[in-house]
Amino acid sequence: MITTGDPGNRAKQTEIVDLKDPATTCQSLADFPSETQGTTGGLLAGGTKPLVCGEYDRCLVVGESTSVSLDEERKNSASIVLPDGETLWITGGQGPSGGPNLESTEYVTLEGSTPGPDLPNPTYGHCLIQVDESTVMLVGGVDQEASVYTCTIPGCSSWTQAPSLLKGRYFASCGTIRDSTDGSRMAVVAGGYSATLSARLDSVEFMDLDSMDSWTDSGISLPRVVQSAVGLTSGDGRSFYVIGGFGEQPITQKYNTIYQLQCFSGACSWTTLTQTLQVGRGLATGMLVPDSMVSCSGSAAASEVKTIDILKEQLTHDMIRAFPDIDVSQDVIVVTAGEGEQLAGLR
Repeated sequence: MITTGDPGNRAKQTEIVDLKDPATTCQSLADFPSETQGTTGGLLAGGTKPLVCGEYDRCLVVGESTSVSLDEERKNSASIVLPDGETLWITGGQGPSGGPNLESTEYVTLEGSTPGPDLPNPTYGHCLIQVDESTVMLVGGVDQEASVYTCTIPGCSSWTQAPSLLKGRYFASCGTIRDSTDGSRMAVVAGGYSATLSARLDSVEFMDLDSMDSWTDSGISLPRVVQSAVGLTSGDGRSFYVIGGFGEQPITQKYNTIYQLQCFSGACSWTTLTQTLQVGRGLATGMLVPDSMVSCSGSAAASEVKTIDILKEQLTHDMIRAFPDIDVSQDVIVVTAGEGEQLAGLR
């Protein structure tokens, strides 16, 4: 689900995109009631209530009249849904009329808002990455572009400085990715804007979440520079998506593209999906929503083909890793022999 953002009135449309099946068409949810950008949000109430907050001093449940007031007006903040599934933790941002930068945070539920712990520094355009059930990572942001901190949730009573980014940035797309072969997990920071370079970025950095000892250049740039795009990790953790965003300067292009990152045996690559947004936009809010919340129609066969393609790619990587001298110039095929059974071979 993608909603709000720039450009104004057109970005009120709440779009639903099936990230797995390009043949599926989904009906949009109710328009967001106001023109707004720099919002943030998450899925609360057991994954049934998509709550979107800012740029004003309130949060709204998409498609409902339910609203929650914030303690402070803020935009361009960052948030995560806490493990209880009922609380959105909103951090930092810009105050009214574009300033000042905020270090305050809020815990928001469908019943109201309460103050949270302060950030290490006032900032906006930063990212929050949930490392695991108890650890969150604060990445980048205005006036602390390369800085990275961690803390323990819930509570976050103190912040610990972590290794800095190789290239400072804000308005980046952040999340995690799990290697489809060995299951290892990495934090991902992609694109954004560098005040040092006065330029939008296409570079991508990884941090191994087992060691968390340093950031590394991924060696796989985004297909093009992008800032203020939505970053989402798939439900199984094996894909990371960069959706929409702003392009080259000085003319601000509003992208409708969706890029998918996947990793197999340590080798990662970007794919440009055939699915696109109906409205190109940046500074939007995005979240994964359950099938039960939306109405879609399309070809189930297309989904099956995509699944086979993913299995084929993974099997090829696995074979190369296990048998480095094997000739895989021929297609690798996956044949379903029966329920729960798969046979693999070379054609």
